[in-house]
Amino acid sequence: MAGDGLKGPVQEVTGAWANAFVRNDPEALSSLYTDDAFFYGSKPELLRGREGALYYFSSLPERGSAEVEFTDIEAIELSDNVISSAMIGRFKIDGDAKRLVRFTFLIVRNAGTWRISSHHASPQVWN
Repeated sequence: MAGDGLKGPVQEVTGAWANAFVRNDPEALSSLYTDDAFFYGSKPELLRGREGALYYFSSLPERGSAEVEFTDIEAIELSDNVISSAMIGRFKIDGDAKRLVRFTFLIVRNAGTWRISSHHASPQVWN
């Protein structure tokens, strides 16, 4: 990961995201996004803001256990309050084999809190 100073904010956001996902908590997940966030999840439509994130996470299929780990994290500081990051999410749902998903997050600090302003996810399907 580029720059030790970036580790804290990126780990804070990805750690909270993974924890909320494992708990299957759409409210906690959506609270990690800005009010005007761009959100491309695993569905084709662009969603907006916390409400869009809440809609997305609330509409995911029912599941039992889940594990998620973010690896291969890269980040660059665009300004004092903006970090661009890219990573691999490694998901294990209901004991199935791990699924890899590429993520990019634009993380912004507003009033001292880091939140996701842009979320793009795409499954890793190549060999």
